[in-house]
Amino acid sequence: MRFKDSIDFQELTRKWHTADEKIHAVASWCDWKEDSSFYVAVKDNISVAGTLMQAGSHILEGYRPVYDATVISQLRKHGASVFCKSKMDELGMGDTGLNTGGTPILNPYDLSRITGGSSGGSAALVANGCCPLAIGTDTGDSIRQPASYTGTIGVKPTYGRISRYGVLPYANSMDTVGFFTTCIEDAAYALEILEGRDPKDMTSSAMLSGHYKRSLDSSLAGKKIGIFRSVMDTIKNPVFQKSFEDLIHHFEKKGAHLVWVDLDSKWLDLVDPVYKTIANAEACSNHACLDGLRYGLQPIENTVEESIKHARTTGFSSLVKKRFIYGAYSLYEENQKDLFEKAQRIRRQIVLEYRAALEDLDVLLALSTPDIAPEIAEMDRSGMQIESISISHLKLDNLAGTPSLSLPLGFKQGCPFGLCVRSDRFQEQKMFDIAKAIEEYTGFAGLCVEAI
Repeated sequence: MRFKDSIDFQELTRKWHTADEKIHAVASWCDWKEDSSFYVAVKDNISVAGTLMQAGSHILEGYRPVYDATVISQLRKHGASVFCKSKMDELGMGDTGLNTGGTPILNPYDLSRITGGSSGGSAALVANGCCPLAIGTDTGDSIRQPASYTGTIGVKPTYGRISRYGVLPYANSMDTVGFFTTCIEDAAYALEILEGRDPKDMTSSAMLSGHYKRSLDSSLAGKKIGIFRSVMDTIKNPVFQKSFEDLIHHFEKKGAHLVWVDLDSKWLDLVDPVYKTIANAEACSNHACLDGLRYGLQPIENTVEESIKHARTTGFSSLVKKRFIYGAYSLYEENQKDLFEKAQRIRRQIVLEYRAALEDLDVLLALSTPDIAPEIAEMDRSGMQIESISISHLKLDNLAGTPSLSLPLGFKQGCPFGLCVRSDRFQEQKMFDIAKAIEEYTGFAGLCVEAI
């Protein structure tokens, strides 16, 4: 377990600064302690008292929270030191790592490629071997997608498993704190550290395990494993298909019971538009307070209205403003019934279908992404395109509040790609158990750029 590795602090400092010069993943440096048990990177939408928090947005320039988020308190209670705040897509609204309010985050495996987002900075630092643990948030696929692109393990726990107190909100009904590691044992231990009921977060859960690492069981005999055929039928890459088929054959040899799972396409085709409608509406409401008067950027104009207009015009990127416009439109009184409320009703139907499929399974498997990380030069940065189910399936776990993780399965052209393992709500132990079996099969425990 890498959390307890001995640490040469001077070498560690050099490694982090050298890494940032290469991959541009650090938003700001923190006041760390040399005698800490382990060092973590924390996404720049999570409050660390006295440390700059910009969340990739110019409107928050100069903002320093006066308190620690609960996850920071939990980490420090277990001997961790926050080494840096990691870069992210602006306000969590992005899936590329390019719209960071500064230089784009680069993929450690290929600097011409994206990391994915919005937690791309945390993923890149773990992938580069800088730290055993980095904290992120996942509202749509913001941990699992960059985990797939960077060859890391990215965990999105059950909604409410980890407190969101002190985390800049995006979409309250889906925001989930999660993390990146390079091995399943570390992932299991990280959840032990971070989970728990928090009176400061009314959505946090009192349901605890406490012993995920100690309880790991990688045996496959008799395990009921679902194969998400609705997703896998959309994956056309022969390298990806071969890696997945080889894994399935391994499961069969080890005595696992495989079940092919299909969800009605009428629901799957609606996952992305429903997610975007709800997320943008909630974001529009949550970020109304970012007006240039209370946080960060504070231009002085003749009137309050002019100040707010100037701050929000210059403080947000065009991509974020576009999402706010869509969100505001769906919240207009004359549109709510046909847009926002309809999206909520459809969400409920999608969740019922999805959780019914998970109910009798230990886990459900599919490839996390349809290809390796795209090249930066090929990216369309306009945002808001409707995604196919081959990538939007990750959002199912945000709509349903269910846990899922991505772990590395293979390589194509020297770049990693991941497998998504998901289970029903509060069944993280089952998810970790099967993920451990997959990790033993691939031999990718501890995978990072410096290790290959």
